[in-house]
Amino acid sequence: MQNVLTIERYKTLVTGAQRNLEKAGIRNVIVRHADGSIGPTGEGTFDRILVTAAFSSLPRVFSDHLVSGGILIVPIMMSETECRIVRLTRTGSRFDREDLFEAPYLPIVPQLASFL
Repeated sequence: MQNVLTIERYKTLVTGAQRNLEKAGIRNVIVRHADGSIGPTGEGTFDRILVTAAFSSLPRVFSDHLVSGGILIVPIMMSETECRIVRLTRTGSRFDREDLFEAPYLPIVPQLASFL
């Protein structure tokens, strides 16, 4: 069984997610209250990373946490109104980029928030 780490900036969403995971008996998910704009600081490396908030450019802070063969899925703002979902696959120190599709976007917001 794989372990999953999720990062949420809103404390109320962290608490709700933890409660729901516990009710469902899911034990392999770690929910962290942290600033997701700075990546999974101190968490090591990952096989897969899925980011749901859009960045204005490819976020090195996440790609540095991928193992070789790892995949990063991230929304990237192509212009002020266009957002594209991008897949980065790491092979050694090289990254292959594939633009997948357009998507609605929510921009990445730095810092923590105590509540919604």
